[in-house]
Amino acid sequence: MQGINIEGLLIALACGIVIDTLLIVNNYRDIDNDRRAGKKTLIVRIGKENGLRLYLVAGIVGVAIVAISLLMMFPLWLSLISIVLLLPYLLLHISTYKDMAIIGEGRELNKTLGKTARNMFVFGLSTAIAIVLCATLI
Repeated sequence: MQGINIEGLLIALACGIVIDTLLIVNNYRDIDNDRRAGKKTLIVRIGKENGLRLYLVAGIVGVAIVAISLLMMFPLWLSLISIVLLLPYLLLHISTYKDMAIIGEGRELNKTLGKTARNMFVFGLSTAIAIVLCATLI
């Protein structure tokens, strides 16, 4: 029986954190209704401004964890090449964060939910390609 693969666990954690960005946007959008209803979502507890920060940081942390995992699994040169594949996600995530900050509230944030879902897909695809590329070239 094999032990736990720490790199695989880290990749799964990164995916979970990036998936949470969708929940953050949803709770951010619904903060006023949730407050009135007495719901204690994370965004209600930390406030809208910190919720916006959390959205940004979650995406960046997801990328950082994947980068660390790649560096743990593969040679430096190969890991660095593969980490570049995560840049499109990072740029999309930052762009969506800026949109979210400008929109602030209301139904327009539904577009941000859609963009965040797209970003999650790009993250997952980029991460998978990076791992396959490294494993193939090693």
